[in-house]
Amino acid sequence: MLDITPDRPVTVGRASKSGVKNLQAACDNALFDCPVVSRAHAEFKLVPSAPSDKQITITDKQSMHGTSVNGMKLKPETPFTLHVGDVIKFGNKVTRGSGKLIPLA
Repeated sequence: MLDITPDRPVTVGRASKSGVKNLQAACDNALFDCPVVSRAHAEFKLVPSAPSDKQITITDKQSMHGTSVNGMKLKPETPFTLHVGDVIKFGNKVTRGSGKLIPLA
C-alpha cells in the first residue's frame, strides 16, 4: 500500500541497494528491484481540488521503457488521470543475450 498525500508525490522507480543512492522501498515511494524500471520512472500525485474521480494522476518521467495504463502508452511528462480498475504497466519485456527482463504489471 502507498500513502499518497496532496503535498508529496509518490515516485515510482528502481531500487538500489548499493552505492551512494541506497534507494529502498517504503510507504512513501514505489521502488522496485526490476531492470525495466528507470530510477525515476513515474510519479503518482493526489490533486484534492479536482473532482473525486480525477484526483489521482500518474506521470511518466521520461522513463527508458515507458509506462502504460490499460494498454495505452503514456506520453512522457503528461499527467494521466487514474480510475478504479486501471491496469498500470511499468516498462516492456527486454531481451539481453539469453536473459529476458519482464515488466512489472
